[in-house]
Amino acid sequence: MPAREIDIQIAPDGTVRATVSGIKGPACQELAKELAQIIGQELSFAPTAEFYECEEHRDVDIEDQSRT
Repeated sequence: MPAREIDIQIAPDGTVRATVSGIKGPACQELAKELAQIIGQELSFAPTAEFYECEEHRDVDIEDQSRT
């Protein structure tokens, strides 16, 4: 699983820019919305190519081998 990272840059004029990586699809946009609530008004949202990739889901099936 790729590392999840949030890079936050604060410019001298107080403008805040957050870049999210390692989170794909709608989960990335949800995190961006949460960051906007914490940081302040969101002026723009520019998805990267990673945003359009499918989220990784892992299903685990467990079979009870003791019942044979």
